[in-house]
Amino acid sequence: MPSPCNDGPSALVPPELCRNIRRCARDSLIDFARAVDVPGRPASEDQDEPRFATVETALARHHQVLLETVERAVKTPNGRAMILMPPGSGKSTYCSVVLPAFLIGRKPGYRVIVASYGTDLAKKHGRRARAIVRSARYQQIFKTTLGREACAAGGFALTNGSEYMAAGLLAGITGNRADGLVIDDPVKGRDEADSRLTRERTRASYEDDLKTRLRPGGCKPIQHHPPAAQTDQARLLNVALTLKIEMQDGRRFSATLSSQGASEKLVGIISRTGTIFMADDDGTDYATLLGPDRMEICHLRGVPETRLASCAEFTRQP
Repeated sequence: MPSPCNDGPSALVPPELCRNIRRCARDSLIDFARAVDVPGRPASEDQDEPRFATVETALARHHQVLLETVERAVKTPNGRAMILMPPGSGKSTYCSVVLPAFLIGRKPGYRVIVASYGTDLAKKHGRRARAIVRSARYQQIFKTTLGREACAAGGFALTNGSEYMAAGLLAGITGNRADGLVIDDPVKGRDEADSRLTRERTRASYEDDLKTRLRPGGCKPIQHHPPAAQTDQARLLNVALTLKIEMQDGRRFSATLSSQGASEKLVGIISRTGTIFMADDDGTDYATLLGPDRMEICHLRGVPETRLASCAEFTRQP
């Protein structure tokens, strides 16, 4: 939704209030998203079209939760966030367009890489981010603008020394270091997600190329819409889990689930069909054995503020 702060006699709010809005926009991602005109659809089919229609919809509650989540990740050293939301929920707009524009304006000398399954999609996000950076309102908030030497959609720099780069995961990313990585749709769709070769190539590109570009302490949000490639994303995060059974009575049991220094108690039961149902403080887990050493765990959380549904595949380590 367009900001009410406009220069000149047509401004909808007093100048002092506008200055407060811009001050808040420098420190808060949500306030920044409200203060700028967020670009939506391009004005034409031209791939190099610089004009975009402004997103008219106000920030919904799920947009705010999304922005709060990724802001916590980028403000935490080595921060990580995985975003699993359906198509049309705004995750690319706010994670791949608004977030990078906020980061490179807020932190002089900051470098961000936005990667996707293909270079064209990454550049599409780059054009929208560049449209924000070019706006007068952005310049009023951060006192910086687009540099003259590097201003392409696939890579541009600001006068404060920050840089934005868009790249395809399988295209190879070399010679560029980053303080933040945004991975938007690491695989194209279900066919690619079901292809073992594509999954392995994508993972190898991530491990060998993209992840090595991240500077120490950098942040890494990963986003994708279900159902495609959720297991790949879990593998990209490389989470180690330990499930310790502490008491068992027939098919019922209690256990402790530990992961990366944190642990929680849970209770569970094994159904006659072999499905494992578990409940902890956060929600309910459904585990299915896929093989002797493989298990899929689906997590459901019904709390109104943080509703969540996700599945991930885990492999027993020797």
